[in-house]
Amino acid sequence: MDPAHHLRASVTELPIVPPSSPYSSTAIDGPVANRRLLPASADRLPPDGRDLLHRLLEPDPRARLRSLLQLQRIALYQHYRWEDVRTRKIVPRDLFDDECLVREEDAVLFTDF
Repeated sequence: MDPAHHLRASVTELPIVPPSSPYSSTAIDGPVANRRLLPASADRLPPDGRDLLHRLLEPDPRARLRSLLQLQRIALYQHYRWEDVRTRKIVPRDLFDDECLVREEDAVLFTDF
């Protein structure tokens, strides 16, 4: 095979990724794989929280959350006190319920809280 053909082919062809690979992408696997973008631990989140993560991790940049105004309109933040955020009256720890704070695996990840 001509080396130039190999370079052109590698740029234009999609890589072959087995479906069970941790590196599989929704762009390659299709929209069905988009449902499992989040790790299993995200199942503990309320539906509004999972919705936020799906919107932030949306593979299509045109459909992804892009502004504070869009963020303010989603279900998770509709009753949020945005003025308290601006004036820094909210402490990050206040955003988590007691059940989330007692899980040891999460405590290791969020030591600054």
